[in-house]
Amino acid sequence: MVLAANIISAMPSTEQMELSFTMVTSSLASAGSTFKRPEGYFAGKLIQDAGMQGHSVGDAQVSTKHAGFVVNTGNATAADVLQVIRDVQAAVADQFGVTLETEVRMWGFDPTDN
Repeated sequence: MVLAANIISAMPSTEQMELSFTMVTSSLASAGSTFKRPEGYFAGKLIQDAGMQGHSVGDAQVSTKHAGFVVNTGNATAADVLQVIRDVQAAVADQFGVTLETEVRMWGFDPTDN
């Protein structure tokens, strides 16, 4: 499933991650796991603890099932997804001093936006 035309996902490589991806995104479009696991942390837990689970911009939303995924609840644009990612990164950095890097690759944006 593709979240927006401008997003290409780095797919998880293990069966467990693939099963998790299917379970999390079965009812909503998603580009897969949005953030890399920062050393010593779990991205989803940091996002939850930062109060960002369920955060949305337009129809792009941090999944309420797994905070490490950004899902499309309707007609999300790539710009909506990018803003959700930026908001999550800022909240986690501000609250925990941890930089979340994206697993997804975005085309058609300034390279510094990834």
